[in-house]
Amino acid sequence: MRILNKLLITLKKYRQKKIFNKYISNIDESHPFFDFKKINHSDCSADPKEFFSRYESFSFWLFSKLDLLGHYQKVLDLGGLKNTNGILSIYNDLNSIVLVDCEDEITKVKYFKHDVSDPLPFESNSFDVFSSVVRLHLIGLGRYGDKINHNALLDFVLEIERVIKKNLI
Repeated sequence: MRILNKLLITLKKYRQKKIFNKYISNIDESHPFFDFKKINHSDCSADPKEFFSRYESFSFWLFSKLDLLGHYQKVLDLGGLKNTNGILSIYNDLNSIVLVDCEDEITKVKYFKHDVSDPLPFESNSFDVFSSVVRLHLIGLGRYGDKINHNALLDFVLEIERVIKKNLI
């Protein structure tokens, strides 16, 4: 079993290295990240003995911040944890961008199947809050079936700026 796990990890690292190399090959001198050091961290799984996983810690932080704003915020989420989104949807209007339909028939989350390399399908100034647990740094890398696009993160940040209401606080 241990040998099989090592083999699977090696295959995963090889695949991630190919994707990473394809991604950075598109970054030329005109790109704002051109001079940044580029590192492939491969698999960054959390320690299972951690009290809160990094994802759960973010969820706790997000709950506390939204609690300060009050209930019934219009939230735009990118690929967040389904449990977190489900709980948030109890007291908020939660809209989540996903790459694959998660077939959620229990919560009040509104899922939008959409690749964020493309412009967002929402009107300007339509959300109070944006959240994303750990997806921003993965935008445009093709790791989850999204398009490989070295400008995707930059374009997405501009789209978030467009759809989030100004002067909330």
